[in-house]
Amino acid sequence: MTERLRPFIRMNGCKVMSYDLGTSQCVFIWIALREYIQKHGITLADIKRQADEIVDTITKCDKNGIAPDYITKGFAALKRRRSERILDNEMKKFGKLLGKDFYEDIMKTLKWKRLPDGSFDRKKFKQDVLFAFLYGKNLSWKNNGMMQYFIAKFPAVYCVLWKMRGLTDVCLKYYDLIGKGFRYRKAIDIVAEEHHTAEFPKEMQRQEANMFYNVIIPQIKQPLVTIHDSIIVEAGKPSDVKKIMEQSFMEKHQIRVRVKCERW
Repeated sequence: MTERLRPFIRMNGCKVMSYDLGTSQCVFIWIALREYIQKHGITLADIKRQADEIVDTITKCDKNGIAPDYITKGFAALKRRRSERILDNEMKKFGKLLGKDFYEDIMKTLKWKRLPDGSFDRKKFKQDVLFAFLYGKNLSWKNNGMMQYFIAKFPAVYCVLWKMRGLTDVCLKYYDLIGKGFRYRKAIDIVAEEHHTAEFPKEMQRQEANMFYNVIIPQIKQPLVTIHDSIIVEAGKPSDVKKIMEQSFMEKHQIRVRVKCERW
């Protein structure tokens, strides 16, 4: 909904208040990752093999046959580690960031562009980095900010993400098509259809719908409207929506989330 319309929205003749789940995409990436890890029992050896596969795939796809330094150095450091708890420790650190401004941490790490007032251009970050990563429009590692961020901070987690999304086959197919002269958009469409690249964001949407419709909303005893990861209620009335949202994620997933409140 365009922000220009929000001041005119009314519920029972009253202005409204929104309660938004902060950095929600990262929250549901974490939840999907945790379920995948628990289901497959991933070991340190699995992670190291996956790191080798990623480097090998990128080397094959790159026209110069060279993987970027951030990838080779990041995974070389990962392979030197010996603890079987690498993945658990990274997931814990990842989870702790969910209670803060996770996007801010990513933008700081990537040295993202700032607006004239000194704040980060969050809207452009979401469009160019986050959404390109989630929805499969960026299959290049050269300008893939989310890949750079994860390999720098959570390389073991990224190995699991790569495996979950079947990116070895996706990359090999995509660059094979590009090498055969297919245009970017056509190659993306073919890969998306053959390798079901939309399944990961769809799984995140299913997780989101389950949390809001089956866990959070039944506990709220006042009129409301939902918009994805936001709950809209009348402004100026006592509300426990924020508390319910925070407690629900803690009880079901053992993570502390950040809930933003905004009067429209």
